[in-house]
Amino acid sequence: MKKPQCLICRKDIGASIKRTDETDDEFLETSRSCPDNAVIFTGGTNFGSTVVDALVDGIEFEIIICDDCLKERMDLIERIRYHRTCEKVYVGDDNEKEAE
Repeated sequence: MKKPQCLICRKDIGASIKRTDETDDEFLETSRSCPDNAVIFTGGTNFGSTVVDALVDGIEFEIIICDDCLKERMDLIERIRYHRTCEKVYVGDDNEKEAE
């Protein structure tokens, strides 16, 4: 298993929780499921990609991006809030409210 790193800056990502009795392998697994100061994206079915398609080969991607890289690129991120009805609502940029 690869040590978790940020996709953008390659910073090592640790786990947000650590048990005292955890082995190194268990810690790596926890880092992947509960990254510290980072977000994790998983998926494989992505229409349009020629790199990954889990429907074809059964392989999915797992991508981790650290909070610092997210903050630096918030202008590139589309923020969407899902309501319980699963209706998409585009949140937009907080600065847009100030401009109105």
